Amino acid sequence: MFFLETWKVFYNPKHKYELLSVIFGFVVLFTCKNDMFVKWSFMIFILGMILTSSIFRFIMVDENFVTNDMKRLKKDNVADFVFSKNIFVLVGVLMIFLLVTMVNSFFIPSFFTISFFLKLMIYILFTLGSEIFSIWFIINPLRRMHRD
Repeated sequence: MFFLETWKVFYNPKHKYELLSVIFGFVVLFTCKNDMFVKWSFMIFILGMILTSSIFRFIMVDENFVTNDMKRLKKDNVADFVFSKNIFVLVGVLMIFLLVTMVNSFFIPSFFTISFFLKLMIYILFTLGSEIFSIWFIINPLRRMHRD
């Protein structure tokens, strides 16, 4: 229920250039990291946790998301709300890492393995769990900076 609404607000056609530039920036960042620092594989985990945290924080405290979600949020659907926000972040991060994997396959063919992705998923889930606890302390939504 909340997943599709979050999807509609996140992928707003008015903000498509900003979204594409952020996705392109993360793909370039991860690709350059893998090209320059091959032996430092732990950095991809740190960058993945930062990406996960920033997307989750954005969809939880941005004014557009808060006003859209507060209309339908009640005590009986809080679990659905949290679960759908976590699934949205997980899908978004995995889509970006799929793009990174496709781009990196040209430079380093055997860098990403199944165990690497499983480790990355564990770190992402830990990050989402810690973000849920930190979101309890945020009371007011943050306003978005508009270029208009």
